[in-house]
Amino acid sequence: MKQLFRFFCWSILIGSFFAWVYLGYVRASFHEAVLVEDCCKDGHSKVILPRKFTFIPFRIIPGKIILRRIALNSRALELSVQKELKKSKVLDLDPSFYIAIKIHLTYNLNADKLDSLIQKLEKRNPNRLNYYLKVKMNYLVEKKISEFYQSDSDLPKLQEKIESYFQNTALSQLQKEFQKEGIHITSLIPLRIFVPDPEYYRSMLASSKRILESKLKRIQIVNDARARKDASEITDFAYFSRLNKIGKLLEIYPSLRDYITADRLSNNVDVMIMPYSKWFPPSSLRSPLHSPKYSNRNQNQLSSQEKRTLVPQKAHPSNPQSYSPDLKDGRSNQGFLDLTPP
Repeated sequence: MKQLFRFFCWSILIGSFFAWVYLGYVRASFHEAVLVEDCCKDGHSKVILPRKFTFIPFRIIPGKIILRRIALNSRALELSVQKELKKSKVLDLDPSFYIAIKIHLTYNLNADKLDSLIQKLEKRNPNRLNYYLKVKMNYLVEKKISEFYQSDSDLPKLQEKIESYFQNTALSQLQKEFQKEGIHITSLIPLRIFVPDPEYYRSMLASSKRILESKLKRIQIVNDARARKDASEITDFAYFSRLNKIGKLLEIYPSLRDYITADRLSNNVDVMIMPYSKWFPPSSLRSPLHSPKYSNRNQNQLSSQEKRTLVPQKAHPSNPQSYSPDLKDGRSNQGFLDLTPP
């Protein structure tokens, strides 16, 4: 039993050793380089050159070492370069008035300079290499176009100059720019070269005043719409804040509900129908409903069942007493006529 246990322990030990050796041995093939990143040491990395190998002892630890294999030969890239004409941006013209060039290029990487090139990339990520090349190539091509196009008078022969540049000198000039970084451009093919029609461009410039007026009008409409939207939001905020405060007051003073309702009515209203006992106390409105024989009636039942229609009366010039007519019990209702149905 002890021998079986020893055999089992030695098997695990030897198997772990071979797994450690297998995982730690890293070799780069003939057409690639391997970038070794140490996740525990931020920014620390090294490059394994083609047909070279190295032993990485800590690769067996999960998540510590990341290997990135980078192809060196026959890499391809397509990019589009656009440059606006002098006045196309002011007039807000569409891209049909831009100088547009579409390029297809192939390139190789120099393994000896790969480490310094990786240092220039964002977060040392080789996947950002094509993006870096696009940005730099776009800058160089736009710079060359600016040499050919300095004014609108250069437009008629601009396309010929650009085509001649890509056929003769573009490849050699760009190779000199990128060789310092270990990038060797093997081919450069312009797939499309577009220059706006000079006559059509001049016709648009002739109507520039109308275009600018239309643009300013559109901007004014947008600004007015935004101003109305902002004013509406401010008004709504103030209105909802007021409702919130009124709601809190009504929780404390429920009787304010009827006052708020009457307060919002127009000054021209002559007739109002309202709960009789909530607005005028029994002492000021002497009606049969408030006589002593009704004093024992439940006040809540009275307010829910009895409604009054009150109409202010004007005094007759010849009879001042007609302003306060008597009710059935011979008492005045202080300027209101009781129209409650019998």
